Order: sequence, then structure tokens, then C-alpha cells
Amino acid sequence: MKKFVTAVLVVVFAAFIVGEVSAQSVKDARKNLSKNKFEEAKEEAEKVIAKKPNEEEAYFILGVALGALGDIDGMDANFEKCRSMTNDFNGRMNIERDRMHGINFTAGLSTLQKADKEEDTEKSHPLYNEAIKRFNSALKIRSDDVQSKQYLGYAYLNLQDLDNAEKFYLEAVLGEPDNKSILKNLGIINFERAYNLEDPAAYPNVVKYYEKLIEVAPEEIPVIGEQLILGYEQTKQFDKGIQFIERMLSEAPDNANLITWKGNMLLQKGDNDAAFEVFNDALKVSPDNVQLLTNIAFMPYLKLEEMKAAGQEITEEQWKAVLPSMEKLSTVTPKDPDVWHALVRLYMFTGDIEKAEKAQAEYEKVKGGEPKEKGGE
Repeated sequence: MKKFVTAVLVVVFAAFIVGEVSAQSVKDARKNLSKNKFEEAKEEAEKVIAKKPNEEEAYFILGVALGALGDIDGMDANFEKCRSMTNDFNGRMNIERDRMHGINFTAGLSTLQKADKEEDTEKSHPLYNEAIKRFNSALKIRSDDVQSKQYLGYAYLNLQDLDNAEKFYLEAVLGEPDNKSILKNLGIINFERAYNLEDPAAYPNVVKYYEKLIEVAPEEIPVIGEQLILGYEQTKQFDKGIQFIERMLSEAPDNANLITWKGNMLLQKGDNDAAFEVFNDALKVSPDNVQLLTNIAFMPYLKLEEMKAAGQEITEEQWKAVLPSMEKLSTVTPKDPDVWHALVRLYMFTGDIEKAEKAQAEYEKVKGGEPKEKGGE
């Protein structure tokens, strides 16, 4: 009988000690939580649960700590366990879920800013990945969080993960269709695919997002203007491209590149006379521009060659009219065999055999093969 009583006392005493230890651990966990020491709070709560699996507050504390550390699934699992034991923490759990969204969003934003400051990708990439983890945690709490989606797109874009970047930007733009940062980066993503990754199917999206961007933020035109022009050119929207170039020229009338691009689009439309006039105007602004000189020299020359091939009579004066621009081009691009080949023919057609022989010698020196066809661009 005495042994039985002693054994009972030992069990009771042990239970009392476990209860005291659990109570103290819960208190410690609660204290760490109030000080935002989430790792310590997590460890204390786990100790309590290991010793006293029915301690509902420990599950609540563990859930809060896990949520603050970015483990939203762990947070929700422990909240559900707590809820299955008591309703006392329901209100606080809802409040804490909102708070955890803020904590994870803020942590993601802070990490993103640190990553942007790092020039070494070995240092910045882990930070971008950590930011992605945090923003994903914020989204698990609030799936309609447009800013988290936007920053996820930005982080993935910096990691050169174009597919995920586009995925989150597309989700974000549904919530904020006039957000200029989102529109601009969607344009950048598609231009990267179209131009650098040589995927022409992406050019329509370049046009789509940049057109919307300049509608809501016309101040972005100088930044993305040339990419949009290329988008118009590649999608054969020449009239739109020319109109947009003229809009840009109204702010920068002496921009030779824009004038040249306008001429190229006119060429592609088949309006050669208007293109030639535009190229001559551009030459006044940029007299040594190689592309301009090439177009001005070869456009009339090739036209005469086509007429000759079709059996039309070409006068010596017509050939002579082309010579000055081709001679000018030869001084700017002296290693272009096509230029010397054209000069050989022009000198022959105008009866200057001596110059034709010199041009032939230059052609032989630089040719490296048969003369290639020269287009208008």
C-alpha cells in the first residue's frame, strides 16, 4: 500500500513539474513573440507541444512564429490545430494572418532593395530568391495582393526568368491595368524575347504594352520609343510607325536616326520617292551617317539597274547623276566591295575607263567574293 501511494505521488509530482515547465515555456514563447524573436518563440512553442500536445496556446504561438518566418502553410496548419481545440484564439488568429501578410511583404520589399544594391550576381541572386519566397508567402495570405505580384515579377525579371516574370506581371496588370511600371516591364520582357532571343512572335506584345504605356505615361516615350518603332516595323504597321516617329520628331527634329527610320519605313511601304526625300533631309543633319549615305547612293543606282535590265534606255547623264553620292560613300565605307563594284559600272557607263580600272582594282582588293545585292536599308 505504501509503495502504491508513493508511486501515485511521484506521478502527480511529475505531472506538476511538466505543467510548471510547460507554463513557463509558454510564457517564454509568448515573451519572445512580443519581442519579434520568432525563431526563439518557435523553439519554445515546439518544446511545449513535445511535452504537452494539448497546449492550445502553444499551437497559436508556433503558427504566428512560422508565419513571421515565411512558412504560411505551417502557420495555417498550427492555427487549424489550435482551432480544433478551442475557439478562444479565433479572433487573434485572423488578426495575426493580416499581420503576417504585412511582415512578409515588408521583409520581401526590404530584401529586394538590398538585392538591387548588389552589383555581384552571386550576392544579389540569393537575395532576389529570398524576396520571392517572402512575396509568395504574402500572396498565400492575400491572393489579391497586386503589389506582391508586381514585385515577384520584378524579382524574377532580375533573375532573367522571363516566364515567371511575365506570369506575375500579367496577374498584377489585371488588378492595375494602368500601372506604368507593370506595363513598361511587360514591354521589356517581350522585347527581350523578340530582339535578344530572336522570337519575332513577341513583337505584337511589345507594341501592345508600349502603346498602353505611352497612353498612360507619355513621358516614357524617349525611353521606350525606339523599341516601339522596331515593334511597328517588325509587325509591318508602317503607317503607325511613321506617325509615331513624327510624334518623336516633333520633340527632336534634328534626330538623324529617327529621320532615317522614317525613310526606311517609307521604303518598306514602297514609297521610294518619299523615302529618298527623307534621306536627303536627314543627310543635312548627319552628313557622314553611313546608313543614310548608303541608302541615298544605292536607291537611285539600283533603280537605274532595274530599268536597264528591263530594256529601258538609260542616258549617260542619268548615270552621272548617281556618281557623286556613290563616290562619297566610297570614302566613308572604303572596304565595302559592293560600293566599288557599283563604281566600276558607273564609270564604265559614263565612259571614264581610267577611273573604272582603279575602282576595279579596289574592288579586287577588298571583295572577298562576289558582290552581294544591296537593298535600300
